[in-house]
Amino acid sequence: MTRKLTIWVTRTQPGAGQLSAALQDLGHRVRCAPVIGIEPLHPWRVLQWRAAQPPVALSERQLAELAPPALVITLSTHAAAAYLAGSLQQRCRDVPHIAIGPATRRALAAHPAAISEAEPATSEGVLSMPQVKGLAAAAEVWIMAGAGGRELLAERLVSSGIRVFKFETYRRRVLQVADINAEAVSVVVAGSVDGLRAAAEQWRAAGGDLTVNLVVPSARVADKARELGFKHVYNVGSAATEDFLSTITDLALEGQQGQ
Repeated sequence: MTRKLTIWVTRTQPGAGQLSAALQDLGHRVRCAPVIGIEPLHPWRVLQWRAAQPPVALSERQLAELAPPALVITLSTHAAAAYLAGSLQQRCRDVPHIAIGPATRRALAAHPAAISEAEPATSEGVLSMPQVKGLAAAAEVWIMAGAGGRELLAERLVSSGIRVFKFETYRRRVLQVADINAEAVSVVVAGSVDGLRAAAEQWRAAGGDLTVNLVVPSARVADKARELGFKHVYNVGSAATEDFLSTITDLALEGQQGQ
């Protein structure tokens, strides 16, 4: 017998809405209230990464002169949407692409290039792919992403001699969620380290207990959650809706204990 849980989904849209709808279909009570909003950047900020040096912003003239890269890596659905809406994607019709996660791959589906999906859907997963390992020295890679965030991918590529250009297509901002009924919530879903920090602050302010079941997409977010004091943390291993559903379904089984 499974219980019907009360779940606060804090991850960004559109993933928050997709997961919330799927959870509601299973009969759970869901508060879909993201703590991070996405603001598109116009124009984008384009950074060239260099070994042992701070990244340098490109001018519009330098951007216009960029030749097509050897590889395009897209790190989120938000970045994929911005990339497809812009003109630069026209330069990359014959360039292989890597997407992090199935949702990002689907978001890129309209592009004519060959799209591969990183498995696992992490920076480490991208770095392990043959398309990355086979890059020639001094090859150029474009990374489509948001401002800030984890820079492991760019740093590792640059350290191996690859020329990296990061296209910051959006930025994140914290959203304040009103009327969090912490006593009623049995599961909190977080989608990133930034989102976790914002959710944790608002959860504590609402009197939330750190023994709540916390469901996250990666080991990095799980480690941060434990650092923040959460006791029952579940790493589903990806940002895919189906992986969150599987773990939360397990939690709904009577007698399920936190890990």
